[in-house]
Amino acid sequence: MAAGRGKRTGAAPGGVRRPVAAKAEQPAWLSALEAYIDQWQGQICIGAIDRFPCAAVASDRHDMPVALVQREGESVKDLLERLGHHLIAAMEDGERIDEINPPRPSRR
Repeated sequence: MAAGRGKRTGAAPGGVRRPVAAKAEQPAWLSALEAYIDQWQGQICIGAIDRFPCAAVASDRHDMPVALVQREGESVKDLLERLGHHLIAAMEDGERIDEINPPRPSRR
């Protein structure tokens, strides 16, 4: 691994933290999805995952800060909106949410 290419700790590529700013013509959650793809070189995946008929995941080559399962009655648009809001918290504060993978037992 090249020097300086370790696990990211909440900063955008190059170590610069970039705030998620909404574009005037679109909601903040949609700007967050764009920023994650454009500035963080992340990807957004939507579809069936394992035993879940529909889920939305935000990931990059180092991390998966947000993984959501579609709730009963939730539209895909609403799932994406929820993903965007969680991405804002992940990019700004390092908050993570994973509704897909069960917590790992702690090793002591």
